[in-house]
Amino acid sequence: MGGLVGTFMPWRWIFVILLPFLFVSLVCGLKTIHQVTPTEEAHINPLHVLCLAVGFVCFVFALDRGGSAVTAVSNGDTSATTQCVIAVVLLLIAMAALLVFAWVSHRAFSPLVRLTVLRSVKFRWHLLAYVLLQFVTIGYGYMIPNASQLGFGASVLAAGVVLLPGALLGAASAPVSGSLLDKFGPVRPMFTAMLADLRAFASKR
Repeated sequence: MGGLVGTFMPWRWIFVILLPFLFVSLVCGLKTIHQVTPTEEAHINPLHVLCLAVGFVCFVFALDRGGSAVTAVSNGDTSATTQCVIAVVLLLIAMAALLVFAWVSHRAFSPLVRLTVLRSVKFRWHLLAYVLLQFVTIGYGYMIPNASQLGFGASVLAAGVVLLPGALLGAASAPVSGSLLDKFGPVRPMFTAMLADLRAFASKR
């Protein structure tokens, strides 16, 4: 969809076209998702939201400035030092904001995120696996179209179509994966998939 819109329309139409799909998803969710456990009264602390917003926004901009610094160094640009200093300052602000968030959440009666769950070793390992999976998924989503355009000279439409088989396969396999999870639990399907991935990587060497 992104490649098609980017070829024939302004890129802002990508977000406009998504609105009907989001509305349909909202209606379907309201009709089918039900609260099965009793809810608890909770209050959102504005300081929690502010710290999270500042932390993540500064972290994203720090990564952006860091990338600009690397590009400037590779091109011999004199602005590399300035970009690097800005990236470090933004990273320090992000770390400070997240530390304040952790400190405030630890002392709050109803925190926005209960950081005490990180004490569980099993939860930390699951969280690490989830984060790494997101890195791989998002990384492939950026790497494949960029390699198609920059490395092979493909058009925007062709670079978008390259991602279509994986997207269709993921959508088609989601119900099957859910039924396997319900039938066998998480261990056997996950280990089978991991072994299949390792076998695929080994066959390419």
